[in-house]
Amino acid sequence: MTRLLRSLLLALALLAVPAGPVATAALQPVNLRVAAGSDWRADNDFHLLWDRPAGDAPAHAAWLRVWDGEGNVVIPALGYPWDGQMENVRAPDRGRYRAEVWLEDSAGNRGAAVSVSFAFDDTRPGLVRAQGPAGWVAPEHATVSLQPPAPAPVSGIRGYAFSVDRGEGSSPCAGPVGCAPAEITVGAGAGSFSPGPLPEEVHVVRVVAVSGSGIRSPAVASAIVRVDGTAPAVTLDAPGAWVSGPQRVAARAADPLSGTAAAGPTGPFTAIAVDGGVPRVAFANSQDPAEPERIEAAIGDPLAGPDPTRGSIGVRPAGSHQRFQALPTAVAGERLLARWDSDAFPAGSYEFRAIAYDLAGNAGESERRANGTRMVLANPLKTPTAVAAGFGGRLLIWQRCARRQERRRCHREEVERFEARPARRAVPYGRGIPYSGRLTTAAGAALADLPLEIVESFAAGADPARRTTPVRTAADGSFTLRLAPGPSRRIEAVFGGNRTLTRAGGGAVELAVQAGVRMHPSSATARIGGAPVSFRGRVADPAAVPAGGLPVELQFRLPGSEWSEFRTVQSDGNGRFRYAYSFSDDDSRGVRFQFRATVPAAAGWPYEPASSRPVFVTGR
Repeated sequence: MTRLLRSLLLALALLAVPAGPVATAALQPVNLRVAAGSDWRADNDFHLLWDRPAGDAPAHAAWLRVWDGEGNVVIPALGYPWDGQMENVRAPDRGRYRAEVWLEDSAGNRGAAVSVSFAFDDTRPGLVRAQGPAGWVAPEHATVSLQPPAPAPVSGIRGYAFSVDRGEGSSPCAGPVGCAPAEITVGAGAGSFSPGPLPEEVHVVRVVAVSGSGIRSPAVASAIVRVDGTAPAVTLDAPGAWVSGPQRVAARAADPLSGTAAAGPTGPFTAIAVDGGVPRVAFANSQDPAEPERIEAAIGDPLAGPDPTRGSIGVRPAGSHQRFQALPTAVAGERLLARWDSDAFPAGSYEFRAIAYDLAGNAGESERRANGTRMVLANPLKTPTAVAAGFGGRLLIWQRCARRQERRRCHREEVERFEARPARRAVPYGRGIPYSGRLTTAAGAALADLPLEIVESFAAGADPARRTTPVRTAADGSFTLRLAPGPSRRIEAVFGGNRTLTRAGGGAVELAVQAGVRMHPSSATARIGGAPVSFRGRVADPAAVPAGGLPVELQFRLPGSEWSEFRTVQSDGNGRFRYAYSFSDDDSRGVRFQFRATVPAAAGWPYEPASSRPVFVTGR
């Protein structure tokens, strides 16, 4: 190491921090807030807090001014001793206000003002009107309708609290004046609500309205809810032995709670229908080539007919003893219809079972087609597909390959060449890159005019975290896309398949994007022992910079030597950074130094490490 370089390193170690501050911190309250929050309160005693401002300009006094919601000053400027808080701030009336606080130093200099809102309302809401359903209802119909009090308090209606009892006189809230947030279980805009699962009996639901400041109605509204969830008990008077002719059958109903009532000629009736036969079920003899995943079975039942609400088709590996896995099944007239997502199952043979029901509750099942053969399908059921994709001009390679004579051998060669390409590509910040590939059958035949999705999964810290771009294949099955600039990401081409072709993915590749950073000095020359040179810069993509900023390494070197770090600074939330550096070593006179800023890897930062272009400063 030369004498000049050793002298410079010693100067950096002693003088990296400037002798005095570059600028005085603003005389301004930091993080002005209202103790217990700025929401509506019923207690007219507010406490303002703030943090002391940074810097070396101490505050001597604090001032307060308050405006109402119409912009009128309701509390003129009041002075407070500087201690970071103002107690006993009171609203002149109910409403929402804005408090403005500023600081003064001992010389009477006034700093910038900061505002915070607070709200006061101690009005009790009026009586809410509550009404239960007429007569007896089933448990699922136990609701209470509400009519809000009028007029509403200044703070509005936050919601309603309720309690349920059998006439004992319960209270919706524990407190006599206010309700806790956990007790407000019905929203302010609700026109009705369900008091929850209620047992079979007569209930009294008691309701109060709660204002925005948490004060409840002075009186409790009540509603009666009568719940009966048990169906009437029905008995039949019928002969208990075989008979040779028609017999009269009488039905009697009883209900101990809500009772029973006649419903006229369109009401209840008594009828007996007998069907003891089992429905016949059989799978179709073959699969539809246009929809091979559609599984269909016919139902035969000449009496009651198929039950449209029940029926299932299941699948399992052929010859196994596993349970059948149920498929989404629908009953369409006299058929069971299901769709088998064969892409979700590994290759192999699979057997199927159909179960159907008639309206009498009889069940029939089958594992065979109508011609008597077992219902077994070989997977893959659809034509297998393949996707090859990656960075660069792959589209031109595929087109050249398609013009050759031996296309099958050409396809194998190009896939091998493509798969040998690196799975990771690095690019500078702000640069896009081509991404292309080809969709074929597993045998190599091109698949034209089909949709794929290019899925970009960005590194942690990026927003959005995922982006999907649709593309379609050309006549030779190829596709191409230019990826937009942005953070580092993982890219994959995905074909979602269709009714005749299997799903396929192109294999993930990584795009490593270097961070963008720039820096410039306040001057190209520095006077030895004089004012410091200010280095300012910014890290690109401020939207991705963490709220606390990023570490930035400041480095220097002499021409032809290695880079050395002399300071790490923290950027702000927008990626900006600044550092003032003083030159004091006489050996630096006439020397032309190179400086740069380097952004290292950091948690939550979706870019690779990178450095700014060097800048030059000469000592004089």
